[in-house]
Amino acid sequence: MININYWKLPYYNTQVPIYRTQDKLKIFLQKFNLTGTRFTEYKNVGIIEFILLKDGKELMFRFKYDLPEERYRPQIYRGLFHYLKNRFIAIEFGITSVEKEFLQELVLKLPDGTDSTIKEIMQDKIMNLEYKDLNLLEE
Repeated sequence: MININYWKLPYYNTQVPIYRTQDKLKIFLQKFNLTGTRFTEYKNVGIIEFILLKDGKELMFRFKYDLPEERYRPQIYRGLFHYLKNRFIAIEFGITSVEKEFLQELVLKLPDGTDSTIKEIMQDKIMNLEYKDLNLLEE
């Protein structure tokens, strides 16, 4: 994890408790018919999961983020709220859709029975590429 000076960032010393920020996020998600919202914290990783019911199928989305030490967590949640809120504003304006905006967070069931997001799957593949394997636009 990179060294971040939280005291220089917005929402430092916020008085908004984490549960209130989570409740606001749930309200936003419900506005877009997203259900099954779950917040998880384990060690230094936070996860938000939610489900979109589309054409009779449940599409699960999983958004992971790094968590700092406990005293900075309310600040992180405020930043996360505004980050996700702006993504949903783009959806409200018709700039994108839930499926397109959160494509990288879509959870897929893998052949071995595990699940992973598109971002995690592609990140592993891309990190193993060498520059000689890439075709740049100029070429």
